[in-house]
Amino acid sequence: MRFLRIAGATAAVFANFTAAANVSTVGIEALVQRRLPNHVNLFTFSLTTLPISNGSANGTQQNDHYIVCNGRNGTIDISGNTPIALATGLRWYLSTYVHVDIYWFIGSRLHLAPQHLPPVNATYYGSSIVPWRYHFNTVTFSYTTAFWTWEDWELELDWLALRGVNLPLAWVGYEKILLEVLLEAGFTESDVASFLSGPTFQAWNRFGNVQGSWGGDLPMSWIDGQFALQKQIVARMVELGMTPVLPAFTGFVPAQIGQHYPNASFVNGSQWNGFQPRYTNVTFLEPFDPLFTELQASFITKQAAAYGNVSSIYTLDVCPACS
Repeated sequence: MRFLRIAGATAAVFANFTAAANVSTVGIEALVQRRLPNHVNLFTFSLTTLPISNGSANGTQQNDHYIVCNGRNGTIDISGNTPIALATGLRWYLSTYVHVDIYWFIGSRLHLAPQHLPPVNATYYGSSIVPWRYHFNTVTFSYTTAFWTWEDWELELDWLALRGVNLPLAWVGYEKILLEVLLEAGFTESDVASFLSGPTFQAWNRFGNVQGSWGGDLPMSWIDGQFALQKQIVARMVELGMTPVLPAFTGFVPAQIGQHYPNASFVNGSQWNGFQPRYTNVTFLEPFDPLFTELQASFITKQAAAYGNVSSIYTLDVCPACS
């Protein structure tokens, strides 16, 4: 993977607009309504300025801090400096005192909480170790989530929030934006159809290992459906107080680029992992070419129009280690 600005599992590019992260208690209250509907009135949440032990005063991201204590009339009060801090405090209470949680491959067991919640023995102060907590890998979206429904994603996002994740990768629906960018740039529908891969190979298509699909062209209904799903995912991430890591234009383009832009600077990749050359040898537009800048600006603009001004962090995954 190539790193443009920060080190990590995914390369990230910082755009010039500021993330409009949710700073209300709406997200955590909705989570309780979904997972603990019989206990909605037994929790109170409040956002407050809490002491910062490892933060910065220059406007950069601070560590999360939360407080859990007994409230009035048998309620549990949770306060924190971010919405995700509130979710983390809620999980600490539920797992420590009620012994329920959301588990992978089992699902939510929060509904098993007793009607009368046990009080805490003393006020608890908790905090995160680092300001940002990232989750997912680009291949997760093919290995694991390729055929996930909104119900699957709802559970996953609640699981992430309770575990303090505030920087999740959001790759679903990438093909819709890329399609619009390429068509606007003069590529034909046939060009793009011959380039895009099927659902379980999309991750490797996105970072340039494979192209095309031996099972037939990717249906437009799938592309539109994933785009609609991504809108739901991003909106829920923001509601919960997360900053989505959105995709950027990676530079991989249909092989017909030379027909449309004969003066563009591009290279063809090598054969990958024993696949037939027609399904590999992916074409890469050089980042220093002016066309790359144009397509990148188009991609980011269209994405912001689709999802809103929700992030300033973008992934650009190029994976030579996978080639």
